[in-house]
Amino acid sequence: MGTHSLNALTIGRLAYLNLIRLRSEEVVGTTVNVFMNSVNIRLLDDELITITSRNIKSPININVEKDARIDFRYLVTPHTSVKVIANGDIDYLVVDGLVIDLRKSLIYNHNVLTAPILINNIKDMSQEVLKYLVRKLLGLGLVLELSDKEVNEAIINVLELLSRCIFRAKQKLANVVSYILCRYLGLGRGFTPSYDDFVRGFISIVNPSLRLLGHEPIALDLSTVFSKTSWVSGKLIEYACMEYSPEYIASLIEYLGNSVVVDKERLLDYLLNVMVVGHNSGFYMSLGMLSGIAFIHDLIQTKPDFVALIIKELMG
Repeated sequence: MGTHSLNALTIGRLAYLNLIRLRSEEVVGTTVNVFMNSVNIRLLDDELITITSRNIKSPININVEKDARIDFRYLVTPHTSVKVIANGDIDYLVVDGLVIDLRKSLIYNHNVLTAPILINNIKDMSQEVLKYLVRKLLGLGLVLELSDKEVNEAIINVLELLSRCIFRAKQKLANVVSYILCRYLGLGRGFTPSYDDFVRGFISIVNPSLRLLGHEPIALDLSTVFSKTSWVSGKLIEYACMEYSPEYIASLIEYLGNSVVVDKERLLDYLLNVMVVGHNSGFYMSLGMLSGIAFIHDLIQTKPDFVALIIKELMG
């Protein structure tokens, strides 16, 4: 196995801060999973960093230059040590046969800018717009064979339970929703299980909205999360609860939270940007985000009309 050097283009702020904190250590972590275009790293303090040659910016990603000749599987083995070379700042990340030059990388700031208009746009969304978006999403999922019947049935069950939560007292809402969402963690195909992807999408919309509404945010019990799903998927859910969103999700939230008028076609474009991620991960994250919009709408209006609409569409 040879050695290859790549320049980092961007590094997520969370990844940067986590590496800075560990830069005095001889070994900062180990590789967990290695794919053609990405490598997942588990740091000593149990944080996740992903090296990727794809143009997907995230708080935890290190985006490296694209080189068609490079397949990470031929340069990096799983469960091998990861080291940093630091001279004050972090200069290089050494991952088995891969050396990442971080000296000229730009820091990706992940802060999602949300304003009260986010709540207004969700509250004012019509059933016709939501139905249009859900039908477009489910139609594409059917054509592209992204939909999973067992996962859909689990989501229907969860949405039915969530629809009853809108009448709960404020102090109980987050705990009840968290308990319900944990119900089917680990269910579905893919590197990150499909149901987990749904949960991530749901939380990414719901938590900033709950914060703006004065509610406690959703914080899933991590011991339950990691007992039911993989470590990487569990970390991604944990980061979603903390509102650390990848760019494709942050862009949709910012569009909803900064637009005086929300155009359904523009919103669909943002959803499609989410949908193309992974095999069917993006599909279920998109469905989770639409379900999150529906849940917040119903919470504001104190009636479960929008969640009921998504249940009906899922049931066909």
